[in-house]
Amino acid sequence: MRYSRLILIITVVFILILSAISFSGNINGNFSWPWNGPGVLFVTSSPSPAKIYIDGQFHGFTPLQGFPLAKGQHNVVVTSAGYLKYDNNVYIRSGKTTRLEVDLEGERIFDIVYPGFSEEHLEKINDLGVNHLTIFLCWNQAEPEDDNFDFDITDQRIQKYSELDMPPKAIVIDWWTCKPDWLSDYEEADEVFIQELDEFTRKSVEQYGADIKYWMIGNELNGVHWDGPIDPKKVKLYKQIASAAKQTDFDIYVGTRLAFDSLDINEANWYDFLMAVREQSEFVGIQVYPVGAGYDISDNYVGLAVDKTEKVSELPVWVTETGASTCQCQRQGAPTNHWENCRAQPTDCDTWVDQELQADYVKANMEDAINAGAFGVSVYDYAGDIYGYSLIDEEAYWNNAWKFEPKEAYYAYQDIIEELTDDFMQSA
Repeated sequence: MRYSRLILIITVVFILILSAISFSGNINGNFSWPWNGPGVLFVTSSPSPAKIYIDGQFHGFTPLQGFPLAKGQHNVVVTSAGYLKYDNNVYIRSGKTTRLEVDLEGERIFDIVYPGFSEEHLEKINDLGVNHLTIFLCWNQAEPEDDNFDFDITDQRIQKYSELDMPPKAIVIDWWTCKPDWLSDYEEADEVFIQELDEFTRKSVEQYGADIKYWMIGNELNGVHWDGPIDPKKVKLYKQIASAAKQTDFDIYVGTRLAFDSLDINEANWYDFLMAVREQSEFVGIQVYPVGAGYDISDNYVGLAVDKTEKVSELPVWVTETGASTCQCQRQGAPTNHWENCRAQPTDCDTWVDQELQADYVKANMEDAINAGAFGVSVYDYAGDIYGYSLIDEEAYWNNAWKFEPKEAYYAYQDIIEELTDDFMQSA
């Protein structure tokens, strides 16, 4: 009798324990046996931390430890700036642990700076082999009047770029060359200006955030050629606009484009600005020009700049501008850039960049950047630059109704993109 009573008590206690751990917890008292209960998911990634989404909901950063999920199939997305997105389904079993190790594949972006919309130019750019064109979102075009938003021009560019297999991966919020007329009475440090830019940025991300993941806030906010200490007003501006961009429902990455003019930068405003904004950034763009900084091709200046930026910021790096001017005459360390130099052919230059040397610089800059770990490289520029940086002849362009005459650098860029793309595909 006592033995039977003991067995009964043990059975009841066991059933109560099973009921407690499988009870769904909702107000209806839905009941689920353990074989229908949840399992747990662990996710690690390389690199780490990386953003993680489960069934479309953001759940922080990897590593994800012991996350409970209902039995069944679930979608898992892991993303990080500079890497291709991992998007896959996992099946969760009741009472079981599922471990997911994600090794993200590096991304490679080859771009050329071209804010125009000439169909002929776009076809020639497509022939280069670039896999993306950055969109320069001009504020005064997209918001010609306060709270009157018009994205038609940008929509047309995105559609055309995509048709030519160069879908935009990045947008630059451009206010320094495209300030709206209705804000002409305000400076960028004024609260009214910042609040309006905040609103414009949010609207822009809502418009394009589902398809374009890299968002560049500002251009050379650290100042060019070390013109003094950083401006705290520019730091404040970047932080607020970067925060506005990220306070949306889209998986985007925010960064800025900084001037990089010297490897001796520990006390320069590049370093100070980067330290001030890196917590609001998920990548950083740098503009690097070896010739203007006095470096030869063999100096690996672009590669060293990428390496320095990665170590200081601990962020992925995109070389958002690099190149060499065919009209650059450097006298006693002072460069003089203008395409008319090409006609004048000055003979008193310490350094003179002809078409052949420009082509060599373009190729070396690309290789050095990628070898140093940059996930993207943008060459400046395709057409129209008055200082000799274009890949097509400036004189023919300006004096002969935008005539297309490629320089040697055009073909060098074409070759190096193919070469680097093949290398990347083979290593993937």
